[in-house]
Amino acid sequence: MARNALAVAAALAIVAACGRSEQNRTRALQNDLSEMRKAIHEFRDDKKRPPKSLHELVQAHYLRVIPKDPVTGAADWRVVTEEPVRVDDFTRAAPPAAAGGIVDVRSAAPGTDANGKPWSEY
Repeated sequence: MARNALAVAAALAIVAACGRSEQNRTRALQNDLSEMRKAIHEFRDDKKRPPKSLHELVQAHYLRVIPKDPVTGAADWRVVTEEPVRVDDFTRAAPPAAAGGIVDVRSAAPGTDANGKPWSEY
């Protein structure tokens, strides 16, 4: 009887630890994305254009390093870019095209978190 109680307690501890690990990964992912999004925003405000790459954020000292995605274990982020504005065929004097660049960053991890939310939606 005592062995069964110990086995159940050990199983519950493992399940609880896995849940905490998932929560820690989710929090770390949210923090990393928040830091990178803030750097993208500050870069854009200062330079009046979006960064061309995450490496440019490091080179310009908006980030110390490109963090590793806590889900994939690699710095393999999926960047969302804006395309340069095209000259309208119906305008005689078109304004200069806006530079394209990074406007957002997301996890490249496949799958979902414990609640079923895709990692790519963070």
